[in-house]
Amino acid sequence: MHVRSTRPHFPLASAARLAVSAAGLDATDEGLAALSNLPLLITAPTRGQVDALAMRIHLANRAPLPFVRVSVGALATEPEALAGNWAALLERARGGSLLMTDVEAMPVGIQERVVDLVDQVQLSRPSPAAVRLMSGTTTSLLNRIAAGTFSARLFYRLNTLHLIAGPE
Repeated sequence: MHVRSTRPHFPLASAARLAVSAAGLDATDEGLAALSNLPLLITAPTRGQVDALAMRIHLANRAPLPFVRVSVGALATEPEALAGNWAALLERARGGSLLMTDVEAMPVGIQERVVDLVDQVQLSRPSPAAVRLMSGTTTSLLNRIAAGTFSARLFYRLNTLHLIAGPE
């Protein structure tokens, strides 16, 4: 699977290269993403590719910890219920990774609430229980922003690192 980043490429230090190689990843943008704890947006042609890439990144540095995958369509559409679901998801993923798939399907009405919830995850970063937030999409979120169906604020929270997977 070809993966490229939308961010500038920075060379990996030798120790980081070894860690990436030991995890079975290339010393590329995918390897950089695996070593980072920043929010990651994965864009791929299929949901299966999103899932596979997210799992490889999780296994590279959080293997013994939980990996929780949730389709955004399964989240509540009411902001109050969403906060409760979010807390439960974070507890299940404690210390591990949380992958939100199909983010393009998130109802516009709850996107601003999700911005606040993502900010809470960011504030917990120094904690050993911090969750690595990954999100996945099979469409261009920039096109959704231009169409008015996706929040630019949410996009920039999820898009700290962005990996784009090409066709297999």
